[in-house]
Amino acid sequence: MTTKTFLAGVTMLAALESPAYAGILDDVFDDYGTCYARQYDAQHLSSHPRQKVSVVYLSHTAEPDPGYNGVLLDFGFIMRDGDLYSANVYCDRNDRCSVEGDGGNFRVSETKDGLRIEVGDFLGIEGANGWSGDLTESDDRVFLVYRESPRACSYE
Repeated sequence: MTTKTFLAGVTMLAALESPAYAGILDDVFDDYGTCYARQYDAQHLSSHPRQKVSVVYLSHTAEPDPGYNGVLLDFGFIMRDGDLYSANVYCDRNDRCSVEGDGGNFRVSETKDGLRIEVGDFLGIEGANGWSGDLTESDDRVFLVYRESPRACSYE
């Protein structure tokens, strides 16, 4: 066997054992506890009166289902009135995340210093005090979040 044949075999074997996931989220959320969050200050909220969300976070604390080839993350937000809404999100190789329980979807992309969460055609989560409402009906369609300590993503 030649070195070239051996290396080709090793490469094929590695490809078979690698997960099918190829998006940015697998690299960004490389460790459990990784957290991206943002708490909007009073100045930002006063200049965006139709924005309902005061805190938003995306973290990697959930264990994926066996055989799932995407990335399972925790997503949540706090409304101006203090109500917390959170759910697991299943993210595919195109960095599109679907909220568990038919809660809608969003797409994640990298920015220079964080992540951009862009809400799809619907996003709403069931919380302890009811339903959040559809965020697409407010000024909550895009969120810029930044790397934070794990504590910034633990509200439960």
